[in-house]
Amino acid sequence: MTMMTAIRSAESEAAKGAGDKLAEARRLLPADDGLAAFFDALYAGAVPDDILRARPDQLAALALAVWAEAAKRAPGASHVAALELGHETVLVAINDDRPFLFDSALAAAIAGGARLRAAFHPILDIAGRHTSVIALVCDSLAPQARED
Repeated sequence: MTMMTAIRSAESEAAKGAGDKLAEARRLLPADDGLAAFFDALYAGAVPDDILRARPDQLAALALAVWAEAAKRAPGASHVAALELGHETVLVAINDDRPFLFDSALAAAIAGGARLRAAFHPILDIAGRHTSVIALVCDSLAPQARED
């Protein structure tokens, strides 16, 4: 087995494991077509490691929390929140899609001392607008760091 074949095999196994974990997490959600579509979009572009690091119930809880934040956003407005989920802080930013939002959010989180564990960034059509949803899962942040 060549090195590249071994890498592709490991990537395929990780992707399958992530897919299985997402299927289990999706079954934990309440029956709601909008929520199910949001869940699928939230995790569609995720790297397998960002999925495999969490339990299915944590993935479902993250999707529910970010979905609830998306519902709070007024069309055209920016919505930012720092959520405590278990032993982690989730930094959420929901905005009309614009270039470099994700890069800027990552840079701001790191500059503020956040230790990132996972990142999710779907672009969704919400109320007829291309909407950027950014969820950065971090080690738990102290209250002042969350505020900053």
